[in-house]
Amino acid sequence: MPHEADQGKSEQKLMQESMERFLSFDQEEMIDRFHLKHDNDYLYIDFIGEEYTIDRKTGELKKAQAVCDSGYMAAIFEFLTKSPAAPSPIGKWASVAQLCTNTTSTELTKYIRRLSPFEQHPEKLSAVCRKLGGIPGKGGDVSYILEVFRDVPVWFQYWEKDEEFDSSVQFLWDTSVTLHFRWATLWNIMDCLVDRMLELLETLSDAELKPAAAGSDSPVAGHPSSDGSGNAGTAFFGDLENAEALFADMPEILVYGRTLPEAYHKALTALLEKGPTADCADWNTTQKEVSMTFCVSDPLSEPMISKCFIGGPAELEQYRLEMLDGILDFEVEKGNWAYTYHMRYADQIPFIVQELKRNPSSRRAVMTIRDKDADMGSEDPACLQHIQYFIRQNRLCCKVLFRSNDACKAAFMNAFALIQLQKKIADELGLSMGSYTHRANSFHCYEKDFGLLEGYVRRIRENQDITFDYEDGWAEIMEEERPGILLKAEKLRNP
Repeated sequence: MPHEADQGKSEQKLMQESMERFLSFDQEEMIDRFHLKHDNDYLYIDFIGEEYTIDRKTGELKKAQAVCDSGYMAAIFEFLTKSPAAPSPIGKWASVAQLCTNTTSTELTKYIRRLSPFEQHPEKLSAVCRKLGGIPGKGGDVSYILEVFRDVPVWFQYWEKDEEFDSSVQFLWDTSVTLHFRWATLWNIMDCLVDRMLELLETLSDAELKPAAAGSDSPVAGHPSSDGSGNAGTAFFGDLENAEALFADMPEILVYGRTLPEAYHKALTALLEKGPTADCADWNTTQKEVSMTFCVSDPLSEPMISKCFIGGPAELEQYRLEMLDGILDFEVEKGNWAYTYHMRYADQIPFIVQELKRNPSSRRAVMTIRDKDADMGSEDPACLQHIQYFIRQNRLCCKVLFRSNDACKAAFMNAFALIQLQKKIADELGLSMGSYTHRANSFHCYEKDFGLLEGYVRRIRENQDITFDYEDGWAEIMEEERPGILLKAEKLRNP
C-alpha cells in the first residue's frame, strides 16, 4: 500500500506515474548499471528475496503473474530510476527517524501491531529472517541484516515485550540509501518487508523452526553493534570517523565499492586520513599503516583499471602473467627468488575445483600460500597468506588475506591479478563472478612514498580522470605487450 505521504493521490494514479517514469528511462543503461536479467520482453529484479518481472513495453510490474500494488511499484521503480549509480554501502547506519527529519520513531508503532503474530514467538521471526537470507546482528531479541535489493541492506531489530517494556522494532538503514530513495519510499519498503515476513510465517516448516547450528545464529564478527536503544551504536560498520578512536593503536578500516578502482581509491583515502605514522624497523623507516579490508561487489564492472599505481599496461600484463601462468617461476629454480605466488598455489587449483563441485556450499576451498618451513626466519616471507573461494547465490566469491600489503605500489596489481584468477576458476566451474574481498592486516605506505600517496588521494578527491576501462581499452594494449614480455622472460631463462 502507498505510505501516508502519497495517499493524496489514488493508487491507480501512483501506479501510472511509476510506469511512465520507468518507461522514460534508457533500459539498456539500466540493465548495465544494475546487472539485471532480461530478455526482449521483460526485465527481472530481486526485491526482498523474490523475483519481479517488468514488462519492457508497458512498465507493468508482476510477481508470480500477479500485478503488484503501488507500494511495490514505488520501491522498485524509484530504485531503478532515482539511483545515480549502483548501490555501494558505506557501513554507517541510521534509523529512519534520523534520515527523515519530518518523521518520528513513534511512527514505527504500526509495525509492532503488524508483527503481533510473532509476539512470544521470536524463534519464528528469526526463522523468517533466515529464509530472507539475513545475517545475524547485535541488538534486540531478533536482529538481522537483510538485503531488500542487491547491496541495499536494512538492519532489522525486534525487542520482545517484558515486564518493564512493550515490544519495539527498529529499522536501521545504511546512510547511502538516501541516494536511491525518498523518505516516503523507505516507509513503503518497510511495509513491503513486513508483508513478506508475514507471508513467510504462513509457510514455515518444522525444520526451518529448528535453532540454527551453534555459532551460526550469533552476531558475525565485524558486524555493527547497537546499544539497544534503537539507534546505531558507536561502532559503525567501516565508519572512518570512529575507527581511529576505537583502534587507536592500529585502525581497522572497512570500505566498499562496486568496482575495483572505487574500493581501492577509498582504501587509499582512508589510509592517508586515518593511518597513524609508525616505525618500520625492518626497513629502517616509518610508515602510515592501518588494517584494511576493501570489498568489491562486482569485480568485472568497468572501469576496472586505476591510474593510481606504479606502472602501465606492460607492467600490469607482466604481473598478471606471473600470477596466472608462472612465467618467472624459473627465478626460484635459479636461486634468484625465494618463491613466486604461482608456485605456491598452482598445484592447489585442482583441489579447489573438485571441492566446490563436490559441495557448492563448502567452506573448505582454501589455497594456502604461506609455507611455514620456508617463511619462518626468511628475509622475504610471502605477503599473501591464503585465498578462499565460496559459491554463494550461484556466484564464485573470493576472499584473500595479506599479512602485509604496500598500498601504493602493490595492492592494485595484487587485487587485479587475483580477480583474474577468480574469473579463471569461475569459468572452469561454469559460474558467474561474485564479490572480491581483499584483507591486508598491514596496509601501509612507507615514508619515502608519502608524497605519492598524497598525490593519488588529491586526484581522487578532485574527481580527476583516474580510471580506464579494461575490456574496451587496456585489454587490447596488454595483449599487444604480451609477446615482448614473454620474449623478455625467455631471455632471462636462457640468456
